[in-house]
Amino acid sequence: MNYLCRIELEDAEPKIWRTFSFDPDITFHQLHQIIQTVMGWTDTHLYEFEVGGRSFEGPDMEFGEGEGMSGKAIKATVAKYWKPIIGSAIRYMYDFGDGWEHTILLTGTSDEAEDPVCLDGERRCPPEDVGGAWRYTELLEALADPAHPDRKSFMRWIDDSDFDPETFSVDEVNELLRNNRDALIPKTGRKRGKAATGSDKPAKLTKAALKKHLNQLDEEQLAELVLECFGISKDVQRYLEVKLYGDAAAERLFAECRKKVVDEFFPERGQPKLRLKEAKKAISDFKKLTGDERRTLELNVVYVESGVKFARDYGVQYESFFNSVSSVFADVVSAIGASESEELFKEYEDRLERIIGASEHTGWGFYEDLYSTYSYLT
Repeated sequence: MNYLCRIELEDAEPKIWRTFSFDPDITFHQLHQIIQTVMGWTDTHLYEFEVGGRSFEGPDMEFGEGEGMSGKAIKATVAKYWKPIIGSAIRYMYDFGDGWEHTILLTGTSDEAEDPVCLDGERRCPPEDVGGAWRYTELLEALADPAHPDRKSFMRWIDDSDFDPETFSVDEVNELLRNNRDALIPKTGRKRGKAATGSDKPAKLTKAALKKHLNQLDEEQLAELVLECFGISKDVQRYLEVKLYGDAAAERLFAECRKKVVDEFFPERGQPKLRLKEAKKAISDFKKLTGDERRTLELNVVYVESGVKFARDYGVQYESFFNSVSSVFADVVSAIGASESEELFKEYEDRLERIIGASEHTGWGFYEDLYSTYSYLT
């Protein structure tokens, strides 16, 4: 059997996506290598998969505790933890500093077990270490405008003078996959047929097709479908709570998320786990489930306040830690600036300035980075 999937880079506009196929008997680490190839990343940062509430991290994690520390992704097979349920999805995080989050959707399956192949896609992935999705958006703006004031500084992220964000070649990706074939297939040694050429597209459920099918269901069938979805995923349950109970449900989710963020830095019991990716994911999930920009902003501020206090209290000297906190601080500044609300700026002005003041003498240019980012608002 092969899984037919669509992977999309979250928060990228315009969208950056690929469709590809692979044998699910491979490990998550092998899937990581396939994704690196089809997306165009350079495999120079840490990564993590989240599947049904489980986390599968690559080796050499600097933060956190648990199974990821031993590189669980190297041994765990995809098929064991991601069942062939069409429409199900898993998350893939690459580079905990920049926070490149991907959603991988299972769009179909095929009976034959074949070599991994890229089927389609659009646009190249961002340059490594550019600073996350919002920084990449700024880079694209600078590239499009020769008179952009920050154009020169952004050009240092591009090692190709002919960098074209729209360029993507299925043929080039598949050549790389073929060249690395033995590392990307199960270690069972079973015989393989020829890899697909990419001409046969997998069947997939579009919005239009979904609407058509839903219109054909009666009220009882629709209710049964919603109840089945409710039982599949906690995220679906929370989403329905917000839809049905409104602000009261959103406030409850906010309180849960805020506690989860703070607990990663300062738990009520035990030692800090400092799973930065878990805290950031909680905020990202809250935003997706509720669409509440205002509460999401508050959660990001709480994340930064907790991170700065932790850095001072514990004398943290990990660059990746400071990069993560800086990237969230940049999200805060970007959200306040985009709102163009003087009232919102005044509400957060004192807290942001206290954050900057508390970040002095912490290392890795952390204070300078926060101060420079904040200057966009003042």
